[in-house]
Amino acid sequence: MANLYKNELRKLVAKKSSWIMLLVALLFETLILVAQVVTDKSLTTGKLLMAGGPSIGGTFVLIFSIVMTAIIVTEEFQRNTVKLLLTRPYTRSQVLFAKFLSAMTYLLVSYFAVYLYGIIFVVIAGGGWNDLADTVRAVNASPIQYAFRGMAAQLFVAIFYLLVTFLLAAGMRSQALSITFSIGLYFLLQNIGTMLSLLIAYTKMFWLKWNPMTLILVSQDSILNIGLTKINGFNGLNTPLWAAMLALIAYMVIIYLLADLIFRKRDISLS
Repeated sequence: MANLYKNELRKLVAKKSSWIMLLVALLFETLILVAQVVTDKSLTTGKLLMAGGPSIGGTFVLIFSIVMTAIIVTEEFQRNTVKLLLTRPYTRSQVLFAKFLSAMTYLLVSYFAVYLYGIIFVVIAGGGWNDLADTVRAVNASPIQYAFRGMAAQLFVAIFYLLVTFLLAAGMRSQALSITFSIGLYFLLQNIGTMLSLLIAYTKMFWLKWNPMTLILVSQDSILNIGLTKINGFNGLNTPLWAAMLALIAYMVIIYLLADLIFRKRDISLS
């Protein structure tokens, strides 16, 4: 199993696209941060951190990780090498799990690289660490604490969308279709989550908040605002953070098991 994971990592590292996408994420983050600093000379390090400066590149990392995940899962079928892979002493579940671990590795490494770069850039552009110790009462945290909360919230959500991509790609042969559907579903689910939250708040049917898309929005806001009794924009939808995260983890496990089932049952005779 370890050798299978190492093999998947080697293939991932050898792909030029994986490095290009990371560099593009860093480039977009740089351009947006430069634009913020140039247009507002009063921005300090603390203000940039509170505005989510280091997390800007995280959105691009998520989208590019979705693309890489779709490629990782479907490439054996696209290249007609899946039969050769399955002649080795590995089960389909082991093959899929190795691909999942490699996709997660790419996501985590990319996120930490982008956030570390973002924090360094923000500190330099904002003029140092002068206002990092100040606690901002509105969010019950210092700017640096808030930045790391943002990273945790964004990363947790990214893992959910990564698993949704696994579910879609597990039954597809075409990389292009898998990438298109995965990215399209990502934007669609985000809009559905927002609409469901507004619907629940309007109709007072708060039991509906346990759907995964609403839980994602509530969990993100809860992580960013730990310690507050009310969450702006989600009053009435408030859920204990531990409960929301446990529910989302349960959804993630179910999604992965469904992907594994599809991958094990799919026909490889045409591959």
